[in-house]
This record gives sequence, C-alpha cells and structure tokens, in this order.
Amino acid sequence: MLTREIAIRKVESFVNELLSNGIKLDRALLFGSFAKNTQSESSDIDVALVSDMFTGFGFEDRKHFSRINIKKEYIDIETKTYSKKYFEMGDPFIEEIKKTGIEIYNRTSNLSDS
Repeated sequence: MLTREIAIRKVESFVNELLSNGIKLDRALLFGSFAKNTQSESSDIDVALVSDMFTGFGFEDRKHFSRINIKKEYIDIETKTYSKKYFEMGDPFIEEIKKTGIEIYNRTSNLSDS
C-alpha cells in the first residue's frame, strides 16, 4: 500500500511533469485520504490543481493534459481542476481542501525560493 510520503513524492513528480510541459499552475494540493493519512489499498491520490488555464470543468480542462504523455505511474492520480478565481470563492469543498490538504506547489512561494 502507498504511504503518504510516497504519494507526496508521486504528486511532486506529476506537478513537475505538468510544469515542464507548459501547464501554468498556481497551486497544487494533495487532499483526501492521503492528506489525512487514512488511505486504503483502493485509494486514489486526489490532487487539486489551480490555474487560470482551467475552467473548473474537468472534461474541458483535460485538453491541457492531452498533449502530455502521462506516464503509467500517474494512473492513480485523480485531478480536480479549478480556476484561480473559483478557488478563492469560498466553496465548502474547496475550503476543506485548503484546511486539510497538503500544499505540494505554490507558484508564489516557489518563485520567492529561487
């Protein structure tokens, strides 16, 4: 079974893959069972991706991923995509992600680290 630490490393690798392929992320957060460390054998890895490239409609936003050869190792990552504006609107589900999620990437923080 995957541990939280392995899931975090996998998401970091996934985010780096997205960034290196032109996806302009603002934030990426691990949420759900892995963030809460309550995962089971059948848990997928839930990741919230925030970008002004996204509409919040998963089907439409997946077009941004279509040009990327998503590796088999990422098959268990389940993405939820949000526009920056929508992510800040106070939706209860998003507030739970912010409260219990683990921030994997923040463009603002990562820029200041450089």
